[in-house]
Amino acid sequence: MKNKEVNWTYVVIHHLAFVVGIVIIRCVFLDSVFTPYL
Repeated sequence: MKNKEVNWTYVVIHHLAFVVGIVIIRCVFLDSVFTPYL
């Protein structure tokens, strides 16, 4: 039981970190692309 809980928590944290990383990369990419045209 404990092993499953730790594994599930690790998966959720890893997934959230992955999503946050993609969002940050997208924001930086969009800023670098669209800022010169604004």
